[in-house]
Amino acid sequence: MRAIWIAALATLLAGGSAAAATTRRCSGGRFLVANALLGGGYRAGTTDAVVVEAGRVSIASGCPSARVRMKASRKGTTLKAVWGECGEIRGVRLRARIDRACLRMAGVLAAGTPEVRQRFTATRVPTCGNGVREADEQCDDGNTAPGDCCSATCRNEDGGACVTTACRGNADCPDAGYCERQAGTCDSEGVCRQRPEACIGLLEPVCACDGRSYVNACEAARAGVGVRSRGRCRERCGGIAGIPCSEDRFCEFAPGECQGADLEGTCVAVAEACLQIDDPVCGGNGQTYGNDCARRGARVQKAHEGACACRPILCAPGAVPRDTDGDGCPDRCITAAGCASNDECEPDAYCAAEPGRCDARGLCTKRPEACPPIWEPVCGCDRVTYGSACAAAGAGVRVAARGACTCPVILCQPGTQPVDRDGDGCVESCLPACREACDCYRTPDVKFPTPCPLACASCGNFWVCEEGVCRDRCGPVPPGQGQCPAPATCGTIVGIPCPERQYCELPPAMCDAADLSGRCVEVPGACPQVYSPVCGCDAKTYGNDCERRGAQVQKAHDGPCGRPCPNGTFTCWSP
Repeated sequence: MRAIWIAALATLLAGGSAAAATTRRCSGGRFLVANALLGGGYRAGTTDAVVVEAGRVSIASGCPSARVRMKASRKGTTLKAVWGECGEIRGVRLRARIDRACLRMAGVLAAGTPEVRQRFTATRVPTCGNGVREADEQCDDGNTAPGDCCSATCRNEDGGACVTTACRGNADCPDAGYCERQAGTCDSEGVCRQRPEACIGLLEPVCACDGRSYVNACEAARAGVGVRSRGRCRERCGGIAGIPCSEDRFCEFAPGECQGADLEGTCVAVAEACLQIDDPVCGGNGQTYGNDCARRGARVQKAHEGACACRPILCAPGAVPRDTDGDGCPDRCITAAGCASNDECEPDAYCAAEPGRCDARGLCTKRPEACPPIWEPVCGCDRVTYGSACAAAGAGVRVAARGACTCPVILCQPGTQPVDRDGDGCVESCLPACREACDCYRTPDVKFPTPCPLACASCGNFWVCEEGVCRDRCGPVPPGQGQCPAPATCGTIVGIPCPERQYCELPPAMCDAADLSGRCVEVPGACPQVYSPVCGCDAKTYGNDCERRGAQVQKAHDGPCGRPCPNGTFTCWSP
């Protein structure tokens, strides 16, 4: 991510920074390695150095100067070098990368004899006199000789032949110089300084006095301009000249400056999508937006933080105020006949009413054609969650309450599980679990919810098993539907067993009875996560009837177990 951001920033740098913005190769330097010895011995606790200069690399602890292959990329500069031997170590290979700022190196040093593989990191030591201005150097003229206006420690020299010349601009300085001013003061008087010939590729962007962004202050000095502020320049717009922004940006003024002539602003990006964060702001149009990103997406100036206060609206007799844009405040006066449903309104309107009044009479109101990209969820009267009141109005649905819908709690009978049948995200029906359609017919407590109209001779209600749940259908009954073999009888005085993966279930509450007749039922392999407790004849409460059958335990009664009766049997239960 950091590499992408760096590349994007470099692309935006203009004019004098163009050369600095291109992919550059680190010129090298001396990189110190702490707590690791590269080369002969590999002894810990010793500081070492990797030296890169003039297309060659050496390791201070034992590897002499050798040719190095260097390649620049957006991530930095890669190094590859090979030594036949470094002292007693043979077949030494170096692979490393220097970051784009030319400050740190990370890599691996490997050897064949003895077999060694050593990872390391190293930090570049600024080198005064290499002709590259870096770190806190004020100058670097390529030597360490004093008296040439750049000292042996790369500081500006004053006095003698190095008397500084006051200036108001670069025209007051020699050809190789520029007018250096104190950072942040672009119009003040400065002193003439020599422009640096080369700069380290350190990424510390600055906004220069020419309105352009540079990789760092040294690159700005190379271009002969002072520094206005740290960080990339922000694109200005508006003003008396009416400077426009690009199509993917809009001109944003300071908060509260929603109207006014010749205001100057800053071009800001308009996001295609915004995070669903509830941090409301008030727009200059009086509408509340879910967050600042949504406001910018609508290209509206910012009035203040927080939601807008509703402005009073006065309507003529016979008309009532209504919120038509979904911001929670009435904005139009509507004169219309009352309605009970959308069927009484035009196709492009719906029967609107105040939030929470789902069943009250309302007024036909035009549906919004477009809504701002905000996330202020509301629960519609159809129990569906919408992103905003405007989105609900666009769907022709009244608002039941602000905030997302919450599903009602539903308790299902043993052997059934909750199912969302209408697709609104909430379960509202209890249907029996099944493996095949015959399981639905074998469940005596489950009935068809509504009778099927006899639209044809073979039409009627029938069950199908879909996704492990019984679902009722209405229509032509498939051949053989409902003709299922009765469950096998088991138990009795003879002790008839059940087939494999089935067990003999007796009638409820017959925990201690002998020689009873039961029926063979399937032992479920998995059960729904539904809490509908039943009590087993082992005096244990099970989460639902499916879990009891999975344990192959007879049923005492519905509901959780109480205390056994004093006689010690489990046929009698106290509440």
